[in-house]
Amino acid sequence: MLNRISTMHNQKTEELQKVFFPLLPQTDFIDIEQAWDLYPEAVPYITVIMIHQIRSAIEKSAPNKAPGPDEIPNSVFKRTLSKIEWYLHVVL
Repeated sequence: MLNRISTMHNQKTEELQKVFFPLLPQTDFIDIEQAWDLYPEAVPYITVIMIHQIRSAIEKSAPNKAPGPDEIPNSVFKRTLSKIEWYLHVVL
């Protein structure tokens, strides 16, 4: 509830902030720290991408879509696939 009568805009703002956006209680992280010790270790995983998967992805891509961050249009990948598929496989 509002504690006092406010006449200035900044006073009204402060009162409304207290009512509608009260300060949150301090967070208790004790249970998280205890659970962290019980959390299993990450399992190592090595991704293996096959050339046929690269071919399939490029063949399925729409040639006239906007290029991604590398600014290479899909049509370039489609036209040069036979020349660059090995390079893409090694890089990926």
